[in-house]
Amino acid sequence: MQRLSSKHLSAGLTLCLALFLSACGGTSAPQPTPEPVPPPPAVLSGRTSFVSADSGANQSTLGLDGTLKLTVADSAVPPVAAAPTRTVQEGDIFRMLENGKSILSLNRFRGLQIIDISNTASPRVVGRAAINGEPVEMYRMGNRVYILLNNWTEYKRIATGGAESLDQFSGGAVITVDIADLSAPKILATERVPGNIDTSRLTSGAGKNALYVTASDYTASVMPMDVVPATPSLYYPGVSKTHVLSYSINEQGQLISKSTLQLGGNVQAVQASGDRLMVARAADDLGRQSGSRVALIDISSPDGVMVQGADVGVSGMVQKKTNMHMHGDVLRVVSGNWWSSGANVNHVETFNMADIGRPKPIDHDTFGAGQQLFGTSFFADKAFFVTYLRKDPFHAFSITPDGTMKEESEFIVSGWNDFFVPVQNQTRLIGVGHNDENDRRSLAISLYDVTDLKNTKPLLMRAEVDLANSWSQANWDDRAFTVLENAANAIAPDGKTRETGLILLPFTGFNANTRENSAGVQIFTFSASTVTRRGIMKQDTEVRRSFMGDTANNLAANLSDSELSLFSIVNAESPQVKGRLPLAPNYGQFVLFKNVDVRYHVNDNQWWSSTAARTDQVELVPLANPDGAAPLSSITVPSNAKLYNVAEKLVVVSSAGGNDGTVNTTITTYDLADAAKPVRLGSLTTTELAQTNIYPMMGKTICPMIGPCGGWYGTLDATVVGNALVFATQVTPILLRGPKPAAALAMSSLPYGYYSSSYTLHVLDLSKPAQPVLLPKIAMAENEQAVGLVKSGNTVWVNYKQAEAVTSSGQAQAKYYVKALDVSNASAPKLGSAINVPGRVMAVVGDVMYTVDESWGDKTVTNSVNMLIVRDNLAYLQASQALGGQYARDLSIEGKNLVLALAENGTGKNALAVIEVGSQSLTRKATLDVPFYPMLHHAGPGKVLVQAGYGFLLYDVSTAAPFAQAFFPTANWGGQVSVLGKDIYVPANAYGIYQFNLDTVNLSKP
Repeated sequence: MQRLSSKHLSAGLTLCLALFLSACGGTSAPQPTPEPVPPPPAVLSGRTSFVSADSGANQSTLGLDGTLKLTVADSAVPPVAAAPTRTVQEGDIFRMLENGKSILSLNRFRGLQIIDISNTASPRVVGRAAINGEPVEMYRMGNRVYILLNNWTEYKRIATGGAESLDQFSGGAVITVDIADLSAPKILATERVPGNIDTSRLTSGAGKNALYVTASDYTASVMPMDVVPATPSLYYPGVSKTHVLSYSINEQGQLISKSTLQLGGNVQAVQASGDRLMVARAADDLGRQSGSRVALIDISSPDGVMVQGADVGVSGMVQKKTNMHMHGDVLRVVSGNWWSSGANVNHVETFNMADIGRPKPIDHDTFGAGQQLFGTSFFADKAFFVTYLRKDPFHAFSITPDGTMKEESEFIVSGWNDFFVPVQNQTRLIGVGHNDENDRRSLAISLYDVTDLKNTKPLLMRAEVDLANSWSQANWDDRAFTVLENAANAIAPDGKTRETGLILLPFTGFNANTRENSAGVQIFTFSASTVTRRGIMKQDTEVRRSFMGDTANNLAANLSDSELSLFSIVNAESPQVKGRLPLAPNYGQFVLFKNVDVRYHVNDNQWWSSTAARTDQVELVPLANPDGAAPLSSITVPSNAKLYNVAEKLVVVSSAGGNDGTVNTTITTYDLADAAKPVRLGSLTTTELAQTNIYPMMGKTICPMIGPCGGWYGTLDATVVGNALVFATQVTPILLRGPKPAAALAMSSLPYGYYSSSYTLHVLDLSKPAQPVLLPKIAMAENEQAVGLVKSGNTVWVNYKQAEAVTSSGQAQAKYYVKALDVSNASAPKLGSAINVPGRVMAVVGDVMYTVDESWGDKTVTNSVNMLIVRDNLAYLQASQALGGQYARDLSIEGKNLVLALAENGTGKNALAVIEVGSQSLTRKATLDVPFYPMLHHAGPGKVLVQAGYGFLLYDVSTAAPFAQAFFPTANWGGQVSVLGKDIYVPANAYGIYQFNLDTVNLSKP
């Protein structure tokens, strides 16, 4: 079975069959052998001298003119049954299943994860639906999960005017997933949502369910060139839209679109009661000082049909959902200040909404002048608000059934509250916020007595997280923390008051004593008169949700993007960790070997420690499950190391640098014949392999104008060539160019100048893996300006250019060259003579070379792709294909075809050109429009993988009419692409190791 690997890492010179030196890494597996081009004539002819347009010069433009089966039962969300009233549910990123034994987790990196916590010491992910996008929230109903995402991309093949193209959709989506088999969740359907999903609500009642989704969409406006504004301004407003979509959910769990409303402005907050949806927006066509507009929408229909009411204009900005409240037919809204508001006052208003088409103002009051609005809470007959500006007034209002309001008291206290939770039969409020006394900014829990609105001292007690500076997702999302009554049993510090209330508050902060960042969950307990800080559940990364898992066993669960932790809180003062589970291990590299495969596990939890202390893990895994399999063995390596397969030996390269410019690079080799027991063979440490920002110029060593002298750019990339690794460093002088010798001119008198670089090549001989040897460096001349490095077999082709005389029209010119570095004998590499070629070398197969070139027309640069035969230190031009105003970013050889990734000068349009190769001809067979900036990867015979945006498009170019056969969405650009048989592997850091199959067809013919 043949193993293939390719990687794209070079500025403008990507190669799939033949790799750039600076881009190769990770494997020495043989590259695919393309179908040979027809043999050249016995006697070679064609141009052998070439001059190109030098677009590298600092000119403004190129032109001169400018499976586990479990019974599903949800303890947190009971089955929906017919009810006389409709209930409203807000989505979240987790749901509990199976009486606290399983968790549904919507992970930022890995999509939907189903986690079995029945064995608390060893929780495990038993099922996963790999959904790519930015998770917003989800709902679960029976065996269906409804996932809301943003940044979701979908393609469809469409036909327009007889020509086929790709239709791309990017925006929000609602994904329906079947979890009947918890070990194998299945994606059933997808509903597109225009724009960016803000939030949603799910209503249930009368045996029917409906989902409501709000989204914002913004279209930038460009001022026409012939329009002169009455008042000059740099700001030209775009158009904001708010979309409200509703779906009914039938008995089969399918989403059925019911209504779509288009509202102006962008969503600020959404709130819902059983039969009313409130959507607050800010409109771009309104002044920056203007208040929000609240749309009241009737959602009483069990089928999800919406009826839009009138907009209600309020006097300030509605910041969050708790700022709006419906009580009977009375709408209550509290609004704060715009950031640029001169009035700087807060408002509370009531409106009669008996007829939602004709709102009637009832009452309006102002409060907290000069302060910003924070926590808000409405009760049936009262409301509480917190404002803040160096002091924290707690405002208590009474509200009559008809909507009349009165401020009854104002209490001044330090800090502020972001959210309130009523407890003790609404006689107490738990406030979640900060205390800022004594130059601190500590997370704090406040307990208020709200039985008497005229009480001028309602604060009973406050307890803080013991960090001077701390923060939490609970500051902006009330779903992050948990407040439960009758869930604890502790005695307050007074020795007599029993505290039965429980608060789980995630926190992140800086510990001044240990000089480390600290994260976890602070436990508090409370009574009607006391609140007490208890123990901490530590976590390595910021906790997004803390909640009770198995309540019967007092098991708390804490979710971050990368980890789940489980704690017994029977003793709240000293919680005991029961289990931990990594949710999104960071796999930065993936390397194929014959008997095992290697993934590079980055330790994300050391980012605050010193560089010297950081380590990562090289894990040996079976290929059957490279992302989820437990490692057979592991090797600890310094962080930021790079991995290579050289003749089936693992080579680890790592560097560490200092401010003096010295960089120590260590190369270590391993034998992986026994995957369970890798054997260290040998190592070498050198200071020669360093890319720093110290460089020579005109005989002197200088440092950059910005940044520290001696800074280094991490471990160098290398290319595997036979039994060697080839590294390339670049020396970067300032090359002054003009009509006279550079030394005779001041820089200011030159027509132009630019930075250039030349290569220094380092060959690491690994023919004896236990004794690696770094050979003497091979330095290119300073005026041999680096262009690119291309590997072909045991040869590295060094591509460079030299400046030519500027034309009388001021057009910059250059001659491009290649030199062949022969590494067939790793102990004695040889650098060949200079060969003049037209432009940048993109690929070399045997003695056939492909380049892309730029040449001057009358005023603009035109582009071409060229085929040459290299023989006796000359490159003979055999064929050329003009590209016009398109220039090639990338090239891949697929059978008898060249595939070029093209971009159009001035427009930014991207395309794939499929060019048929003859013995002395290059004929364009097809041009396919592609989105984004395309990068190409060889994927198999007649297949090319195009990396475009957040995903890969798989093209079949073997037919007379090439087409896109599949789209593989990703949430990350990914790195090295490896191919084994018909499987493609892409390591994507915390998103895991993507795995695709070349036979996949998911784009249907139009």
